[in-house]
Amino acid sequence: MKAKKIYGAALFIFIVAIIVLESMGNMGDEMWMFYGIVIALFFVIGINVNRKSLDELAGKLEALENIRLEDPDTYLVEMEQYYQKEKNTGKVMEARLMTNIGSGYMAKGDYETAKDKLLTVPEKGLKGEVAQTYYTRLAMTLFHLDKDDAARKLLSLKEDHLTLARQNPKLSVEYHILQVMRYATDGRKKDAREYLENHPEIAETPGHDADVKLMRRKL
Repeated sequence: MKAKKIYGAALFIFIVAIIVLESMGNMGDEMWMFYGIVIALFFVIGINVNRKSLDELAGKLEALENIRLEDPDTYLVEMEQYYQKEKNTGKVMEARLMTNIGSGYMAKGDYETAKDKLLTVPEKGLKGEVAQTYYTRLAMTLFHLDKDDAARKLLSLKEDHLTLARQNPKLSVEYHILQVMRYATDGRKKDAREYLENHPEIAETPGHDADVKLMRRKL
């Protein structure tokens, strides 16, 4: 973030200097050419500074994931602070932060608030892993709220993102739980039980007690 502030200050000073020179009549053709070259350099540097800043932020958010299930209140405080500071960084980051906030409320067991938060996520920001996490968590929230038809419809509509979630180590267990609940609530309880038997990691992975309890209730 420090590099971003330094970059912004340098760009501001340069533009002010050009305005002063122009007002003094010192901007000839050579100076305008120099101005164009420097602005182009600022553009290239700006892209790299922004990428570095986003990578730094992503690393901090990833580190906070370790406390989401153990201390959701602290997690939510941190995420809300990041959201207020970074929500204008871009749609993907805004979507990631709001998805994280929704996930924090899921960890607290407040699925109604989780749903409300998740439904505010900008669709344009749903790319890559952000989309995988979002649709997985939204479907899980809908099942917890006993909105089974809506959850199954979402799973069908977003099958492409969820297939990728299955291959994601951070989401694969949630994907499998969703499939069990999908079968169980669609009247295919035998298929649901068989799927559960074929995926023992569902019961063995810590942090999903509420999901497993819900899954067994729907079975």
